[in-house]
Amino acid sequence: MDSGSHSLTLGRLYAWEKNLYDEVKAGDSTRKIDERKCSRLRTQDVKGYDELTMDKTRAAVKDLYAQILIAIRSAESISKRIQKLRDEELLPQIIELLKGLTRTWKVMLESHETQNKIFSEVKSFACPSFGKFYKDTHRLATLQLEAELRNWRTCFTEYVASQRAYIQALHGWLTKFLVPEVEFYSRGRSSGAPHGGNGPPLLVICYHWLASMEELPDKAVTFSLKSFSKDVKEL
Repeated sequence: MDSGSHSLTLGRLYAWEKNLYDEVKAGDSTRKIDERKCSRLRTQDVKGYDELTMDKTRAAVKDLYAQILIAIRSAESISKRIQKLRDEELLPQIIELLKGLTRTWKVMLESHETQNKIFSEVKSFACPSFGKFYKDTHRLATLQLEAELRNWRTCFTEYVASQRAYIQALHGWLTKFLVPEVEFYSRGRSSGAPHGGNGPPLLVICYHWLASMEELPDKAVTFSLKSFSKDVKEL
């Protein structure tokens, strides 16, 4: 795309997310060790251990605390990189993708309107041989039409399902950028208001995109296609 390779951007985001996960996991492990060391230091103090032993424990606690601070700064740095990728690369790519999908749906609509017009004209078509198979080529054409209708239905179903799954995954990931208060509000009361009105711009876009996908009457379309192909098969 003009805004860059979408797959490469997603790959970089995944790599940075993995680094962030590893950093937080390591930091949490260090924090737990630090808590145990602090508990040990308090126990030593209560039991009146010698200063040399307590100094060693204090030094260990101090070193672990320094490691925790480094892990926090590293996690913050990675988070900023992820947010920069999200806003500077992913956002323009999603906007371009949506514009492309809009053009695709527009072309599909124009094609379907043309087909509908043809069907309307066929209804009034008068010919002595109309509705009769007097050549094998007619049967073959009908069989091919049925096969194409089945393929059309399969492709349409997979197209909508993959698009819906993609936006659900993207929206789910973006909601993790919400502050805890907003996230708590969305879980406890209404997920629509916070997810649709707050957070980064890309989250707002994806929220409305997902809402539009959920309102899409794709099941009615697939049912109609199935019914149509069944009628052609009977014919």
